[in-house]
Amino acid sequence: MAEERIEGVVTDSNQEPLPGVVLILQKDGDEHKKEEVSRADGSFVFTRLTPGGYILQAQMSGFTTEERKIQLGLNEVLRIDVVLQVSQTREN
Repeated sequence: MAEERIEGVVTDSNQEPLPGVVLILQKDGDEHKKEEVSRADGSFVFTRLTPGGYILQAQMSGFTTEERKIQLGLNEVLRIDVVLQVSQTREN
């Protein structure tokens, strides 16, 4: 039996895996959110999803937040790789 899921890897701009990134997945029109944390190799997976539109957000201290709109089809496995950029904060 097929199952819809979204999986991928989070890296920095040097293509190094980023563990500990908080990934939040929210289905369009639904207040319920699913949360995952990237593993040591930067990988993540969201399972038990239903087809439809989603917003995926990746955030980690010291990096800019990345947000993607995703459309997930029936029995589809989407691969979404995320690259986080170092935050450019200024100190006065």
